[in-house]
Formats: sequence, C-alpha cells, structure tokens
Amino acid sequence: MRFLRTTASGWVVVSWATCLLCGAQLRAEPSMEQVNAMIKSGNPQVIPTLRRWLGDASERAKIATGDAKLFVAMNGVAAFRDEKCVRILQLFYKHQTAERTVNHSAAEALSVIGTRDTDLLLKILWDMQLPLKTRCQAAATLVRLDFEVGRQFLLLHYDLYRWEHKTQSGWQMAPVREVLEQLDDAKIIASLSDRLPKESDQRMRNNITTLSETMSLNGQPIEALAKIAENTSWKEGMYQRYPAIRAIGRKGGTELIPLLESLRPWATVDTGAIAGQQRYLKEFADAAVAAIKHRHWKESDLTPSN
Repeated sequence: MRFLRTTASGWVVVSWATCLLCGAQLRAEPSMEQVNAMIKSGNPQVIPTLRRWLGDASERAKIATGDAKLFVAMNGVAAFRDEKCVRILQLFYKHQTAERTVNHSAAEALSVIGTRDTDLLLKILWDMQLPLKTRCQAAATLVRLDFEVGRQFLLLHYDLYRWEHKTQSGWQMAPVREVLEQLDDAKIIASLSDRLPKESDQRMRNNITTLSETMSLNGQPIEALAKIAENTSWKEGMYQRYPAIRAIGRKGGTELIPLLESLRPWATVDTGAIAGQQRYLKEFADAAVAAIKHRHWKESDLTPSN
C-alpha cells in the first residue's frame, strides 16, 4: 500500500508501510453507519478503520469532495485526538490540488487535535479561506500553549461578535463564543472583566457576564464540577449544571463515567418544559462520557472493528 505526499519538487511516492498509520492490519470493512456510531459513542476500536480510510484517500492523485469516507475519517481522528494522524492531515491541508472542502476539514481536524506545531497553528489562524470556527479552535490551542496571539484573536473576534448582535440578528460570529466557553484562561477572563464597564448594551453586558462565569467554572477542580453536575435543583443549577457536565467531559478521567451515567434528572424545572430539559440532561451526559472515552485510549485498545 502507498500514499502520496508533496514536496518542493512535486509528488513523491512513499511506501505506506513506512507511515505511522500502518499499525492496523486490513480488516473487514464496517459500514458507514457503524463507523459513525462508534465515533459518537467514543469506541476506540474504530480508529484503525479511520486511519485506513485516511490512507486510502491519500493514494488518489485528486481528492474528490464526494468521498464521504474521507470526511468521516477526518472527523473521527479529530474526535479521538489521534496524534498519529497529524502528519497525513497536514498533507491534506496543504494539498494544492485537493478540493477546498478537503483542506478545510483537514485544518479543522488539526485544530481540534491540538498539534504543538505553532507554525501550522498560526497558518490556520490566518487562513482567511477557513471557517471562523476552525480558526478559533486553532486560537484556543495557541491559548493553551500560552501564545498571546491566540488570546487576542479570540478577544477581538468576541468584540465583533457583540457588535454583530447589537447591529443585526446574524450568527456569523457565534463560533467565537462557543470556543471561548471551552477555555478557563485567567488572562482572557480578566480581559472580559475589563470590557464589562465599557459595554453599554445590557444584553451584551449579560453576555460578557455569563461567558466569564462559564470560563471561571471550567477552571474549578473536578470534585467541584462533579458536585455541580449532581445538583438536581433547577433554580441553583440552571446556568451551571450543563457547563459543568461539559467541563467534566473535557477534563475528567474514566473514573467520572459512572457519575455521568447515573446523574439524576432535574427535580423541577421552573419553565414547565421539564421533559425537554430531562432530554437535554441525558444528551449532555452522554456527550461528556463520549468525550472522556475520546481522550482516554491507547494503542493497545485498538482491536478489530467489526
């Protein structure tokens, strides 16, 4: 099996046996439905299939936009933070003859995996052709690596997010808030506090306040987050329980899975929409369990996916 990579002199054919993704032997092909279900549930046995699909796509001289397996594979290895796939994703991102959607999906996967290649992250950050969400995710990774440019990128775009909401009813800038809600960076929180007294629009003042509170909650110890997640009082937890569950998914270990799977329903919901909120609670808990499984796996876990 072979894959292609580009160099300054053009295409170079490299034996796939030398690629880092060659750890899995060819196995019976699972269906697309099975693969997506395994990704969603956090089952790492799907990883060899995802790596194989990436490898198969890399053999083509032209990468077609209609290759659903390639996009599923890039989404999957991103979910599992599979660092072994960083190099091949870089090839897809830099591939000059690939369809732009392939470049975009590869850049998104790289930003989610969180490569420590800061030059690559900066390239993604300033690639104006990429979706804002992907660029914000690259900025968040830079923040985690303590690069100030990541903070300033997110803060400036959050300023634009507020202007968008004050001047029209669009949601083009929404990804910046979504990404900020995943961070707990003290410098960004301090910068948000500085913006609060300067903001005249009450809705946007509330927006700054709730964002700051969510980011501060993210930084709490896992024991504190678990207590918030277990609190069934709607009055006490309506603004904190869901963010705490998400934070556990991002930070917690596998020992937190039983807690998430046994969360009790809301005792009451003041809005009366209790059925909907109970459903949301289960969805948040299931997503957090999957997020933990996505982060906690090792090569020895990779047995054939059927």
